[in-house]
Amino acid sequence: MGAKKFAVSIDELLVKKLDKAVKNGIVKSRSNALKEALSEYLIKLETEAIKRECLKLNSKEERGMANEFSEDENSWPQY
Repeated sequence: MGAKKFAVSIDELLVKKLDKAVKNGIVKSRSNALKEALSEYLIKLETEAIKRECLKLNSKEERGMANEFSEDENSWPQY
């Protein structure tokens, strides 16, 4: 997928720190650093959303359903 440019306003102190990291060779460029940081942040958000959904699951109900399936499976004839 191609890259798309957009404007972002960032606190001056963050820009100075970012420029220092570029100058010291810690990151390749401002753009690269922001792409990596944003990608990691979005992955973190997705992971947290999945965790929240998992917490909504009723473990007793899920175990009951699993046990019920297991019992049904054992009653089927072997082929």
